[in-house]
Amino acid sequence: MKKLLIFTMAIMLVAYGASFATLTKTLTMGNANNIVHDDGNIWLYPSTFYNYPDLAIGEFASDNFYDFGIHYKFGEESPVMLGVYFTTRQPFDLPDRPFSWNVLDDIGAATPASTGPNRIPNRRIDLFFGYMMGQNPVGLHLDYISCSRKQEFDSIPGAPDTPAQKIEESISNLGLDLGVTMMQGDADLAAGINLLSFTDKNSLGNDENKPSGNMGFYIMGRFFHSMNPKVTVVPHAKFSYDKTGYEHYGNAATPAIAGTMTEEYKFTDMVFDLGIGMNYSPAAGILAVGDIGFMMSNWKEEFTDWIVVVDSVQVTEEYKENTTALPYFRIGMDAAIFDWLDLRLGATSFWTSYVEEDNNINSTAPPTTYSWTEKWTNGYVNNSTYLGAGFHWGNFKADAYVNPAIFTRGLNFISGQSYTMNTQVSVLYEMF
Repeated sequence: MKKLLIFTMAIMLVAYGASFATLTKTLTMGNANNIVHDDGNIWLYPSTFYNYPDLAIGEFASDNFYDFGIHYKFGEESPVMLGVYFTTRQPFDLPDRPFSWNVLDDIGAATPASTGPNRIPNRRIDLFFGYMMGQNPVGLHLDYISCSRKQEFDSIPGAPDTPAQKIEESISNLGLDLGVTMMQGDADLAAGINLLSFTDKNSLGNDENKPSGNMGFYIMGRFFHSMNPKVTVVPHAKFSYDKTGYEHYGNAATPAIAGTMTEEYKFTDMVFDLGIGMNYSPAAGILAVGDIGFMMSNWKEEFTDWIVVVDSVQVTEEYKENTTALPYFRIGMDAAIFDWLDLRLGATSFWTSYVEEDNNINSTAPPTTYSWTEKWTNGYVNNSTYLGAGFHWGNFKADAYVNPAIFTRGLNFISGQSYTMNTQVSVLYEMF
C-alpha cells in the first residue's frame, strides 16, 4: 500500500504538474492549469511567460512564505523577458526516482537544515527567458538543483587501524524546458529534458553507488478552439519518459566483494495523457471549466543482486506497476461575487485501474532456480474537491485555497474554534 500511495503521488506530479504545481487559482478550479489561460501556465508552457511581464508573485502555505519570483521586462518595442524564482521548499524530491530515497538518504545528514532522510537543501534557482520570434512568443525555463558534502579525516600517527578517510556525496539535476506559442496565441507546445547525476563515495574514496543512465524527457501541447462566444474547447496531450538507475558496489568491510558491483537497479516510467477540456462563459464574470481524458502510466523497476562470494546467491526481481485513469474528469468554476471578490469551486475524479506485478527469480548454486510471481489488481475512484477565493484591489491580487470549515464551523467569534483559514495562498502584484 505504501508503494501504491507513493506511486500515485509521483504520477500526479508527472502527468498534471510542474515545478510549482500547486498554484492556487487553477488548483481551486479543479487543478485546471492546463485548460485555462493563467500566469500559472508558465510552469507548463514556458512560452506563455512572455504574456505576463512586470509581475511579483509569492506562494504561501503551512504558515510559511515558500516561493517568490519577479518577472522583469527589458525594452518596449521588442521586449526581452527574464524571470527569477527562489524557493525555501526543501528538499526537492525528483518525481519517479525512488532510488534517491535509499541511496542518498544521508547526503544531508551533516547539514544544519536536515531534519530527516532526504532533507537535502538542493533547490538553487528557476530562471525563465522569453522573447518574440517573428509572430510567435518563445520561452525557456531552466531548473537547477545541486548540493554536495565532503568529510575528510587525517590518519592518526601510530594507529594503523585509522587510515585517512574521505567521504564524498553530491546530487545535481539540470532541467531545461522549451516552449512556443503559435496560431495567434491559441496553440502552446512545450518539451523538456532532465539530466540527473550523483556521487556517492565511502570513507576510502571508493564508489558505493554510481549513476546509470539517468535522464527523462517530455512533450506536451494544447489548442484553444473557439466554438462560439460562450464555448472554447481545449484538446491537450502529453507524453513523458523517465529512465533512471544506479549500481551498488561492495565495501571494504567485506573484502571479497570490495569494489565489485553487487546490486543493480533500473527504473523506467512512461506516462501518456490525452484529454479535451472546455471553457464555458455563460455570462460576464463567470467561467466554468470541464475536462475529460485518459491517462496511462507504466512503471518498471528491475533489481539484480549479483552472484557474490559470500552467499553464492543471485536474486533477480522485476516489479511493474500499470496505472490507468479511464476516464478522469475535472470541473471548476470562477465567478465574480463582488468587484473585489471571486468565488472558485472545483473537483477532480480519477476512475483508476491499478495492476501491480512482482516477478522474482532466486538462483542458488546453478542449475537450481526458484521463481514466483505475485500480482495485484485494484479498481478505485479518487475524488477531490476544492474551495477557493480570489481577492483583488488595484494592482494587488490574492488567491486562496480556503478551508471548508469557514462555512461548516464559521468564524471564531461564532464557533469559538480555531483552525487554519487557508491551506495555501498565492499573491500577485502587477508592477505597472
